[in-house]
Amino acid sequence: MRIAAMILGLLGGVLGLFVGFLGYAGGAVLALLNPDATGMFDWIVQLWLGAPRLMQIVSIAVPVMTLIGGGLALRRPVPAAILMLIGALGFFLVFGLGSLALTFRTFVVVPFLLSLIGGVLAFFGREPAPPAVPAA
Repeated sequence: MRIAAMILGLLGGVLGLFVGFLGYAGGAVLALLNPDATGMFDWIVQLWLGAPRLMQIVSIAVPVMTLIGGGLALRRPVPAAILMLIGALGFFLVFGLGSLALTFRTFVVVPFLLSLIGGVLAFFGREPAPPAVPAA
């Protein structure tokens, strides 16, 4: 289970980086169009328009967190599960609810599901593997 969690976490992180770069570019465009928007923290949906710099940082931080969780899945499965599940929550909140277009949400489904399933597998794979008994 830990190997599957590692693979799913790494795939989710790499695919999430592509989505994150798109989100970073979207934040840059919004910052150019509206550079004075800093205080509109009404709801998650308003973050794209209210704080584009914050969204740029989170757009890169969420996939990197998922990548780190995927890398930790073999040695430290519980922290890996926590990182991947926080990454899945970040994908859902930042790109799922906060996206401006429905087409952008469809790109988020794959990294969201990969990091969610990888986090669950890492959590349930936390038992150490039984030691191999050498053949006599």
